[in-house]
Amino acid sequence: MSGGSHVGQPVEITRLDYSASELRALAVKIKDASVVRRLLAIALVLEGQSRAAAATANGMTRQTLRDWVHRYNAKSFQWTYATIGGSARRQAATSRSLPG
Repeated sequence: MSGGSHVGQPVEITRLDYSASELRALAVKIKDASVVRRLLAIALVLEGQSRAAAATANGMTRQTLRDWVHRYNAKSFQWTYATIGGSARRQAATSRSLPG
C-alpha cells in the first residue's frame, strides 16, 4: 500500500451455505440483537461491501466483524448462532428450512 494509508484487508466468506438474502431472512426471525447484527454484517460482506462499511452499519468494529467471519467460515451459521445458547439452539436446528 502506498502513502502510509491503512486499508483493512477484505474479509472473505468461504462458507456459502446461505446467500445474503437468506441471512437477512434468518435475521428477521431472531430476537437477539447481537446475532442479528452479525448476520446483517456478514450479509453486507457477501454483497461486496467493505469490512469497514459492514461493521459500521452494524455497530461493531472491523476487527469484531473479521473475528465473526472467521468463526462463520469455520463452523457455519448453526454453530455461530448456537453459541448464544437457549432457544437459539432450537431455532438453529430448523433454520436451514429456508426456501432456496
